[in-house]
Amino acid sequence: MVGTCSTAAAATAGCSRRSRRPASSRVADACELPFVDAAFAAVFHVVSLSSLGEAGRVRAALTESARVLAPGGVLVVYESRFPNPLNRGTRLLRRADLAAAGLPVSESRSLTLLPPLGRRLGPFTATLHPCLSRLPPLRSHRLLALRRLR
Repeated sequence: MVGTCSTAAAATAGCSRRSRRPASSRVADACELPFVDAAFAAVFHVVSLSSLGEAGRVRAALTESARVLAPGGVLVVYESRFPNPLNRGTRLLRRADLAAAGLPVSESRSLTLLPPLGRRLGPFTATLHPCLSRLPPLRSHRLLALRRLR
């Protein structure tokens, strides 16, 4: 398992956490990954694409992810479904961005109860959270799986 981060501090912090599997972390630009073609069975982007800003960088990162993905591998993307009014520097992932990767979306689902709502449930969390999480309009993020064909 290899993680990449845009700064040395983030890369170091990511690998300092306990893990059951050996892992390494490298400083790398998501738009120019330092790996050979077809090097990984899975590539993950967890709320990172939305932070890249302009569409060109997002699409370059997805194209690079597809390049390092082995045949039959999966690109997993977890991103917000809604704009973040508290962080205007983020950008929603669009269908055209995903199309740039050249990988078909094999699965898409909404997840994660809206955090501001979940935090306000207080003593009713155990009862209400599972119920509210079943309502798609209240889910803040989506999980996408894009599979590279063999």
